[in-house]
Amino acid sequence: MRQDARLATVFDLEYEQRLARVADELKVAEAALNAEIAKVQWESHVQDTEMTRSLADFYEGAGTVHQESGALGVIRNDLARTHALVQSKAANDQELQKQTIQEEAQTEKLAAVQQALEVLKLRAEAAAAAAVPRLGSEQVGPLVARVDMLLNETQRIREWIAQGDLRAPVNGTVLHRHHPAGEWIKSHDPLFSMMEESSLEIEMFLPQEMTADFSVGDAMQLRIEPFAELVPCTVTGIGSEHRQPPENIEVFYRKAVKLLPVRVRPAPGFAADRRMSVGAVAKLPHFSTEL
Repeated sequence: MRQDARLATVFDLEYEQRLARVADELKVAEAALNAEIAKVQWESHVQDTEMTRSLADFYEGAGTVHQESGALGVIRNDLARTHALVQSKAANDQELQKQTIQEEAQTEKLAAVQQALEVLKLRAEAAAAAAVPRLGSEQVGPLVARVDMLLNETQRIREWIAQGDLRAPVNGTVLHRHHPAGEWIKSHDPLFSMMEESSLEIEMFLPQEMTADFSVGDAMQLRIEPFAELVPCTVTGIGSEHRQPPENIEVFYRKAVKLLPVRVRPAPGFAADRRMSVGAVAKLPHFSTEL
């Protein structure tokens, strides 16, 4: 598992419902905005002034920007769901690729209409400087502000929902999944146990007569199944006191013997090998140690 790879997606029903409710309100607000824009456009043609035409074009462009932004939000929401379905093998990569292309195309379209809106804004500002009347600004302004507010609220909710997108913090291996897909969980419940890549260490237990044989940084070679060759390792830590070995390996030692724990790390090439597993037994001549 590589860093930043998707591990799971946690769906918060409350935020999903809030997003759906705000999306409905946004559709209503955009409809009201479009209706008011149409009214301003009609008044613009009646008065036939550059001021009213430029304002109408600007507000029409603003409506287009909001519509395209809303469409992009819907596409991104569908793309996120498809990502989750692909992870659970409920959807195929072809559908994911298709929606990714749609998202890229819609992003480019939104950038184009935003650029066009900047041109219309400059034109409207120039017309406003040359004429006193500001036809349509009083009617359309509050509607534009409401659409902007709902778009910002939609973005905030999506950011909250995105926090449920869990990704691997480091390169490593998933050791255990604590909950199956679809299960309801409480806050702070653990979902995965993960071991960081190249963090695997071997805990050795050496008899007292070998206590002085090794220091931190020393190299040694161990025999670890199923590797046919000896595995080069480096001493990374030495315990402060002698103690009994764990129950699962105490059969390799004399009864009630006190041993010094020493931690060693395999060379990177072996530590990254999938055959190197937690719980395996590493051996020095006449001694056994546990990963």
